[in-house]
Amino acid sequence: MKILLLGGFLGSGKTSVLLPLAKYMTEHSTYTGTRVAIIENEIGDVSIDGITLRNAGLSVQELFSGCICCTIGTELIEGLKRLEKDANPEWVIIEATGVACPGAVAETIMEFIPEMEEIRTAVLCDAERLHRLLRAITVIAPQQVKDAQVLLLNKIDLVDEERLVQTEQILREFNTEAPIYRICAKEGIDDAVLAAIIGG
Repeated sequence: MKILLLGGFLGSGKTSVLLPLAKYMTEHSTYTGTRVAIIENEIGDVSIDGITLRNAGLSVQELFSGCICCTIGTELIEGLKRLEKDANPEWVIIEATGVACPGAVAETIMEFIPEMEEIRTAVLCDAERLHRLLRAITVIAPQQVKDAQVLLLNKIDLVDEERLVQTEQILREFNTEAPIYRICAKEGIDDAVLAAIIGG
């Protein structure tokens, strides 16, 4: 079982990426069992994203009233073990709450499930708001960028080329290694980018 942690601050477009990504993973797999399972983490008690995902025909397990990197880490681990036992999916996509740090989540998983086949981390960055977020949220937002193996610069339709270049330079200040992909999730995501997210 492999895990993809999908991080990014609130409003960065995680669900808009999750839908085509799950579809791509399902269609481009030779795995004979359950191909993709989704765990969604919400701070509140009602999950609009979970409803959206179910309406798209995806199976979703939800974790409420806390952040997976702190208050409900135990619930996450139990949920993953249960998923592995009951469905043994090829991939589990964890859509983290906007205030989660993917690196902390990955460390928790590896501590309690060291036999996990692979954990990948993709972080969405809002091209229009990233500058303000990094100034206002001085711990969490930069840490999310640092934790990423893949950075997805979303909503590129809302800014000009100069702003995009500046934003990429800012991302490089926090993460020098992760590839950066420019996307506009609402207009569709190229298969090559979807493949890169999962290491293909």
